[in-house]
Amino acid sequence: MASECTPYECKLDQETQKKAQDELFEDPQNRQGAIDAFRTWIKQQKHINCPTDDVFLLGFLRAKHFSQLEAREGLERFMAIRDKLSGWMKNLDPASDEMTRIIDIGILLMMPDREDHNVKLYIYRPALLDGSKKELITSCLRLFVTMCYLTFFCDEMSQIHGVSYTYDSFGYTMTKYLKIPLEIRQNLGSMVSKAFPARVKAIHMCNTEGLLEMLLSVFKKIVTEKINKRIKVHSHGLESWYKDIPMRVLPTEYLPDDYQGPNAGNVDTIKASMKKTFQEPEIRERIKYLSSDEFYINMKDKDFDIPTASFRQLNVD
Repeated sequence: MASECTPYECKLDQETQKKAQDELFEDPQNRQGAIDAFRTWIKQQKHINCPTDDVFLLGFLRAKHFSQLEAREGLERFMAIRDKLSGWMKNLDPASDEMTRIIDIGILLMMPDREDHNVKLYIYRPALLDGSKKELITSCLRLFVTMCYLTFFCDEMSQIHGVSYTYDSFGYTMTKYLKIPLEIRQNLGSMVSKAFPARVKAIHMCNTEGLLEMLLSVFKKIVTEKINKRIKVHSHGLESWYKDIPMRVLPTEYLPDDYQGPNAGNVDTIKASMKKTFQEPEIRERIKYLSSDEFYINMKDKDFDIPTASFRQLNVD
């Protein structure tokens, strides 16, 4: 992790840098000033203690199109939910036995390659989750949060190009859904919709026969109107899904029998790739650091007399 004293060095390719400029208003001339202004504001606050490295701060700045005020609000919201849901969001070790066991079940899959336009793809398979086992649900959510830390606070490509989620409800039933305690469902909705500075490009809902109305009702309650407009339903087979997701990034279990092109390998191969990623020393230490319980927020200590709109000066012609 780079020192705060070391100026940010952009190592992104030209295409990604251009997208950051065009879509997120990331001006290379002003980027360091924006990072420094955000960091200075954090250090002036008595109510918040959080990471202040460049990539962490850029996660919020990019998600909020470099609005200092909105980045601050996003950070406070993230830290508040992080404290409230500390059992899910703190003290995570991606290489722990707990994570390995959940990865092996295959409920959450992180594709090793990116979709077209460099979007990162995740597949969620809820039918494999036994909602009657609270410890299993907690471990699954801790894995999900670990993946979010990796994606939004370690991976600058995903900060800029965004992510897509595929919700594969094959084998899922209303009975299985209702086994998950209501409080967990409500807290999950809060975390998914409000915590992380995510650029969600699409939510794909596959194999929804018989569950479509229930699933859409659930999603509309937990995500923003903007994300609701990006929900795509693929209720009769996967043909329409293939039009959005290139087959080359998918597991073989999701591909047509006659497909002979490049792919991501089978699900077991993807699980092994996830475990290998989480065991990398730099990533493991980074996620343990980001999820450390040394970081906190206490809004009771916030000084509301401090001006909130101390923005950096922009170089505008």
